[in-house]
Amino acid sequence: FGGGVSSENNDNKRRMRRKDSTIQLISNNLTSVLSETNITLVVSILTLLSTVILQTWYTLVTQNSHNVATFNTLHSEYASPEILDAFDVVNDFIEEHGVDHFADDFMRLKKAKKRDEASKKIDHARRRVVHWYSKA
Repeated sequence: FGGGVSSENNDNKRRMRRKDSTIQLISNNLTSVLSETNITLVVSILTLLSTVILQTWYTLVTQNSHNVATFNTLHSEYASPEILDAFDVVNDFIEEHGVDHFADDFMRLKKAKKRDEASKKIDHARRRVVHWYSKA
């Protein structure tokens, strides 16, 4: 009987070792799978964040370059002799007719049946200034 107990103990120990090694193998495989999944998840999140940041930066740069082009156009037109002359004609008309009455006097000139060169000049100057302000 003494040899049988020892043999059973050895069998139990072998089963326990196999069971432990199987559990260890499953644990190692599970850890490996989870590690790979975590790395993939981290890489995916970093890719998403970098895409969002770069797209935002690209949008801002594009918007600013558009604003620069618009400002350059407005500034170039404002610096032109034609717009300067138009501002001078309108300001001279306002000084000549007074701040309180220039609008009425302008409408009277515009509605006149026979328009002279001065009324055409002030109308063209006013249109140029209004057009420039509508761009700005």
